[in-house]
Amino acid sequence: MDRRLILWAKGAAAPAVAMCIFAVPLGLFMALVLLVVAMEEGGAISTGLAVPLTESLVLLSQGAGFRSGSVTVTITPLLLTMLLVMLIRAICVRFRVRGRTYPLAVLVWVALNALCLHANGMQLQDDTHVVLIKAAAVFTLGFLWATVRHASWYDEAVEYLHHHVSVPVFHACTCGVRMAMWLAAVLSCCGLGAVISWVIANHRQVADMCATLHMQHGSVAVMVIISLAWLPNLVLWGMAWLFGGTFHIGQAASYSLVAVQRHALPSLPILEVFPHDTVDVRIASMLMVIPFAMGLLTGMVSLLRKRGFGLRPWDTDTLSWRTLLLKFTYPAGAFCIASAVLSVIMTLLFLCSDGDLGQGRLASVGVDVAAASNVVSRPSALGLCVAWGIVLVLAVAIYAIRQATHRHAQESSASAIHTDANQEEKQGFTPRTVNSTPQPKEKQGDDESTHTTGLGVRLP
Repeated sequence: MDRRLILWAKGAAAPAVAMCIFAVPLGLFMALVLLVVAMEEGGAISTGLAVPLTESLVLLSQGAGFRSGSVTVTITPLLLTMLLVMLIRAICVRFRVRGRTYPLAVLVWVALNALCLHANGMQLQDDTHVVLIKAAAVFTLGFLWATVRHASWYDEAVEYLHHHVSVPVFHACTCGVRMAMWLAAVLSCCGLGAVISWVIANHRQVADMCATLHMQHGSVAVMVIISLAWLPNLVLWGMAWLFGGTFHIGQAASYSLVAVQRHALPSLPILEVFPHDTVDVRIASMLMVIPFAMGLLTGMVSLLRKRGFGLRPWDTDTLSWRTLLLKFTYPAGAFCIASAVLSVIMTLLFLCSDGDLGQGRLASVGVDVAAASNVVSRPSALGLCVAWGIVLVLAVAIYAIRQATHRHAQESSASAIHTDANQEEKQGFTPRTVNSTPQPKEKQGDDESTHTTGLGVRLP
């Protein structure tokens, strides 16, 4: 068989296989949920709802909300979305799909989602073309994740960047993106910690609500498993709450560190997980400093590590002022990129986590996107800026001290040499001193009389 035909066949088969692997287990689980609820609550077994519920969940996991009677759900279960994207990526890698087959693959995926549009008893909240665009966007994410490394344009783009962008600029850009992703991951872990603290503190209220609703153990277990699909949403809301933001359950409740307002919440056990009490002001102040501290720590590590920028303030004595300041220009650009990318990531995540649980009082559930993004990204950006400033001040101070010490040593050496030269010059013109003090003549006995006998001859 022709290789091109095989390649296009794989491109058409990959989305179909991904949809089957995702939808079939989801449908079986929904049938199990309906069976457990019917057995424990004593109602009729309505397994016929499994198919429309599965179709609605497939679309909901791609951002398309639905309404059934008085129930409206538009909050995207981000865990299912993440699993779907990873599944599409894994199937495309397994089938060795290439970028040229993308039009056929996305067309098949959109057609499969179009089959789910008319679920019995379910009414979509978005227009048909909006639903299909969202489905195509989700598939595109997984497809690009799988094929971008093998695409010819990717290699050409990398080669173009290497030839037209200097190494320091390219390094600064990559460092900025990595820092933003690292900060987003660390702050999300903090949000997960907040959700865990809610569960530990309020599990008794959840149990009391389940007892009030006469829910049996099977129904409780099923409810917990279903709630896990919205765990990333809770993590994002917990992150906003932890750092000083506010999230709302429509007009029925609002939660922040220093204020909790609850007004006739619906009888849903999952809503009892949210905090019931406020946090001490001192503890709240410490919690709100976490993004700043993480930005400061990330900036310091990036500046000092060799894999980052390798700026050591104590190794600047061999540099000039211009070179020293230039070496801090690239980290400044990287920190600006990190702040911008982090703000965009947080905005998109908070935007995807919001939705509706009904109409009227429950029409808006989640966070204020702009405010939540500010309480996370702004302190982190400030921490990066402070880290850059601290290292710059240290480097300049150490450089100035060493230069002053070196200059003083040079001046002292020059002064000593000049002093020695002057002394040598003075010694060259000093007159020679001769000792003229009369010395006593050594006595030889000349002043003593002689008594020798002459020869008898006398001179005239």
